[in-house]
Amino acid sequence: MILVFLGCLFLDGSLVLLPTTPTIAPLKGALNNIEAVMDFYDRTMAITSFSGVGRLPEISIPLTTVDGAPVGLSIASGTHQDEFLLSTARKLFSQ
Repeated sequence: MILVFLGCLFLDGSLVLLPTTPTIAPLKGALNNIEAVMDFYDRTMAITSFSGVGRLPEISIPLTTVDGAPVGLSIASGTHQDEFLLSTARKLFSQ
């Protein structure tokens, strides 16, 4: 049911842009207890799992850095729109 619903949200030629992760990457050693791990994991999965669950193509583009950590932009498109996603990303982000 979820697969059908997510697939219906995308018209051919449409994209969704969202942050790749909800925060910058944690510093090495910062996830030193289960509460910290689960907090980061839960927030990350809340915004990154929809493409996998919906079987939608998604890519992540590293856009910049914050405090030395990469910050990415995820771009997703509709079912069977893989080539459109890749060609559009190349046009938008090629140098």
